Amino acid sequence: MLRQSDFIGRVITAACLICSINFASFAQSPRNAARAEERAVSFSRFKAAQKTDGKSDDNNRLKETLVDLEKKSWEAWKNHDGKYFENFLSDDHVELGFGGPSDKGLVVKVVASVKFCSVKSYSVDQFQLTQFSGNTALLIYHAAQDTTCGGKPVPSPVWVSSLYIKRGKRWLNAAYQQTQTNK
Repeated sequence: MLRQSDFIGRVITAACLICSINFASFAQSPRNAARAEERAVSFSRFKAAQKTDGKSDDNNRLKETLVDLEKKSWEAWKNHDGKYFENFLSDDHVELGFGGPSDKGLVVKVVASVKFCSVKSYSVDQFQLTQFSGNTALLIYHAAQDTTCGGKPVPSPVWVSSLYIKRGKRWLNAAYQQTQTNK
């Protein structure tokens, strides 16, 4: 003889099985499957947009930071502020200018020399940023200047590539190079 508790248990099990089958068939109907897929695609796009927006904001902040550093370096160049360059350049900085390669010590010395170079004016624009990693970024831009060094005009305009590395919490200029252009 079937006890009442066994009977109730079987009824509940059967009801759960029927509900599961109905739910599975409902979810698998073409119309409902399409809706589920649309919701999944929408959610994926929403999550991707959130990631992109966050990354874009970080990229914009980094670009603003590096452009600001670069503009300050041009002002320091114009004003012979070697102290700025002591803090702006990495200790292993490499610069490739029209006279050949230089290191941090030589760059600081030339910038600080009131007698060697004279910057009358300059302009910088068309900044583009490429971030290679969380600690490495390249800033490319157009620059023009009315400058003489050693009595000779400095080639202008130029395209500049300025490589930054992050050491600790600071972005430092690790490499700088100019290419003369006609534009």
